[in-house]
Amino acid sequence: MKKAFFVVFLILVIFLTRSLSELHFNEINAVPGDVKMVRSSDIGDYAKAVLFEDETGAFGVAEIHKKYGFLYKFDGSTSGAMVEEGQPFKAIGIADDDDFLVAVKTAENSNIEYITLGNHMEGIKLSNKYDLSLNELPYII
Repeated sequence: MKKAFFVVFLILVIFLTRSLSELHFNEINAVPGDVKMVRSSDIGDYAKAVLFEDETGAFGVAEIHKKYGFLYKFDGSTSGAMVEEGQPFKAIGIADDDDFLVAVKTAENSNIEYITLGNHMEGIKLSNKYDLSLNELPYII
């Protein structure tokens, strides 16, 4: 009986340790690698968008899910982007079937003030024109 109890206890400890090892107390610690957070923004009540840079100045964006109201779990990112010399900006992003997350960094000497992203519209051809306002973009970092 003690042996069975010990085996169940050991399996439970392994399961809990593995589950909790992916959770972090702040969002930047959930992003893999040695990175510094530039900015974060809530995505509804379930996640955060985190814009980050590494030690080389390359930037990236990550989606970090909230767990239990105070813990964070990494859910994907893209990184390693740099604004190339002579270019006004660099954009990178991640997406799944339901949503997308885009990060844009402008060059230091750029005069760009705003960048807008078109939203996904079913049944619209690329050649069709449509109007887009900042009110149609729910989350702006």
